[in-house]
Amino acid sequence: MREQVRKIIAQNVGMDVGEVSDEKEFGEIVGTELDRDEILDELENDKGVQIDDDMISDDKTIGEVLTYIEELIKLKERGE
Repeated sequence: MREQVRKIIAQNVGMDVGEVSDEKEFGEIVGTELDRDEILDELENDKGVQIDDDMISDDKTIGEVLTYIEELIKLKERGE
């Protein structure tokens, strides 16, 4: 799952997947609000979850974003 999300992010900003590391800040990778919105929309559609914009702020690391999305998927799978 983490690699799929990294791939979505990388494709939307024109980067290599290897450059989307856990330590980098989301805002450092995602340059514009339009890129950010497109990434979040694609993740929501691909994973079938509703992402809270406040939880995916520019100062969060990619690792924190991935962990948050994993938690959303687990909640969805449990029917919560």
